[in-house]
Amino acid sequence: MRMTNHDTRQGRAAAPPVELAFPGAVDDGFVWMPADGDDHFEAEPGEDTLYLPTLDAARLRAAILLRDHRLMLRIGSDGWVQFLDTEGLPRAAEGMIQTRGACLTFRAVRAIQLG
Repeated sequence: MRMTNHDTRQGRAAAPPVELAFPGAVDDGFVWMPADGDDHFEAEPGEDTLYLPTLDAARLRAAILLRDHRLMLRIGSDGWVQFLDTEGLPRAAEGMIQTRGACLTFRAVRAIQLG
């Protein structure tokens, strides 16, 4: 698995920079630290995982907004999070996480690992 933290940086003078990550067609991971600003993670083919070392289950539940409201979170005791459809099958998700004044948008993510 390849780990990514700051792949591409774009920004305007009037707005804080937004970091973009497009990991590629292998299994990748993206570590998000809310203190460094807004980010976007666009998962591609493979098993791409978001790593959120500063969040626990309660904070994630309070901070996450999924685009497809039919999806549910399954948070294991080991900190692994999966997105499940109404039949309990794992699915990729799109949404955003807002916490500590920062926002992470994501697309096509299958799993999250909490800190």
